[in-house]
Amino acid sequence: MESSTYSDTSSTAFLEGLPDETPKYRFINVPDLERKVAVHEQDLLDKKTTNQFVVFLDIPDRAVDRITAESSPISHYRIFFAHSAKVLIIKMTSMIHERAAAVFSNLFEAKVSTMGLSNDLISVLTAQQSYNGVRKCPDNQWGLQPLPQHQFAPSLILECGYSESPLPRLAIDARWWLESSQSPVEMVITIKICHGNAKIIVQKWELGTRRQGSYSNARANSPLAVKTGEVSISRQNNNTVVSGTIVLPFDKIFRRPPNPAQPLEGDIMFTVQDLETIAEQTWRIQGFM
Repeated sequence: MESSTYSDTSSTAFLEGLPDETPKYRFINVPDLERKVAVHEQDLLDKKTTNQFVVFLDIPDRAVDRITAESSPISHYRIFFAHSAKVLIIKMTSMIHERAAAVFSNLFEAKVSTMGLSNDLISVLTAQQSYNGVRKCPDNQWGLQPLPQHQFAPSLILECGYSESPLPRLAIDARWWLESSQSPVEMVITIKICHGNAKIIVQKWELGTRRQGSYSNARANSPLAVKTGEVSISRQNNNTVVSGTIVLPFDKIFRRPPNPAQPLEGDIMFTVQDLETIAEQTWRIQGFM
């Protein structure tokens, strides 16, 4: 495989947390990129690899524009592109990955509907967002219905991972969404689907406050992403075991406190039963049930 290393410090940081065997290619042209992605996709389908990532180095913005256009055959994949480093990470999705994202999304939107707020909050699915010279596509995103002439500003992001890639990669994604200075994101949910066994880890990330002087290379008191919730879901002795619940604060989603005159408004809880549903519908596709 035409794989190469990349020594640039900013690029190395951008690629942190990817599986060691992630293929890295120097960009040649868009047709060559599409061919390499197609080969990797086939390797995933043939179970020759479980790694859902491919990296392209020295790629110009105009090439990223082409492959993310609706007419591109690979526009449905998730991208993470750093303009300054000219590094593109492509995350390939699978039916398993998409199922977990869809079940979470359906449950979340049903809870929003129960509060009578479906018209206030919208999803733009995997639409690309750009902050601080970096572009990224999540697995889903929600935000308030924007006013005319205003851009959509997501408050809640969903990121899923299905491969043998380490959990820290999803944490890196969460930190980018929350810590980018131009980002309006208030909360990130990550769902890690284990490849070889029936286990799923759901984490909730929010912005905290960095203590002054805690990082010498960071501005004092700048925002810091903090993991504020984690639930493990596993299959044991033909039973689904859930370690807890996940609560999404109302104000982080709707950017206001609940209205006391509307008793249905409040924090959104993913119950044990909700989390069982996400896991079991995902495991059925994996063949664990």
